[in-house]
Amino acid sequence: MQERVFRVLRNTEFKGFAVVIEKKLDEFISRFKGKKGNLYSYMVERLFENRLHEHEEIHIYFSKVRNVIHERSMWEAIERAKARFMARWKRENHGSIRIFMQNPSQLAGLQAVDYFLWAVHRVYNNKEFRYYNYLQDRVSLIHDLSWGKEYYGTYFSKRNPLTRERFADDEKGPSGG
Repeated sequence: MQERVFRVLRNTEFKGFAVVIEKKLDEFISRFKGKKGNLYSYMVERLFENRLHEHEEIHIYFSKVRNVIHERSMWEAIERAKARFMARWKRENHGSIRIFMQNPSQLAGLQAVDYFLWAVHRVYNNKEFRYYNYLQDRVSLIHDLSWGKEYYGTYFSKRNPLTRERFADDEKGPSGG
């Protein structure tokens, strides 16, 4: 079944964008107050900070996750993304944005996103590139907040692909050697 879904995704016209961050307990507690919802909201903010100006009308569908994802917190994340864009580019976002909270089983697009993110997850947690490589033509951007320049991280794209070299230091251990 899984193989068929990935084959459909590979032959479907979509662009995959993701933001990843290393889970560090001390940062999770200090920065996000130990709440998954705060971390998720921050990731949504970073995902959309440079995307909301691209279209006049945007519909954003979020998977319902009890006690983690709420419409109010997603609106707050979108507003912070707009403010971040304005501060950086001195341009305002005038497009119309609508947010929908859905169960993934009700929307094929959310299921596609789940599979795409699962492939990215396998790379970061298991260093397994099989599914990611299969969908690589659909990957537009992976924004890795934990690797590269402080705060900005690294943007992986077709011009700067995510490869095993990203994890070379991880395999050497905390000291790097």
